[in-house]
Amino acid sequence: MIISEETYLAHYGILRRSGRYPWGSGGSQSARNRRFLDSIDGLRKEGLTETEIARGFGITTTQLRAAKSIARNEAKQANINQAQRLKDKGYSNVAIGERMGINESSVRSLLNPGQKTKTDILQTTSTMLKEQVEKKE
Repeated sequence: MIISEETYLAHYGILRRSGRYPWGSGGSQSARNRRFLDSIDGLRKEGLTETEIARGFGITTTQLRAAKSIARNEAKQANINQAQRLKDKGYSNVAIGERMGINESSVRSLLNPGQKTKTDILQTTSTMLKEQVEKKE
């Protein structure tokens, strides 16, 4: 069978995009982190072990634990940033807590300068390690 160039159909794909939706259209990073952590919690409640969950994601348990740690840290950083933005706008700790759905003592903890420093250090370390892994494999 001879196929002419006019009737030939090939799928060549689009670089850096996948499926129906544009690249990066999955919502904010904090929303993706929350969904990831919620899905893991849901699987745990269904009775799956950490090993089974990791196998389901196609990763090792070490990688799963690292991903959970990174997601938790980024979610905490997002909460700290939101609390700080609201504080800068003049909201009280009680009002910030009501708006974020947490109690006032948690707001004080988020606004504690030492807490932001700790999460910044963890984020910097995580970023540096990712870059080193990409460079050196």
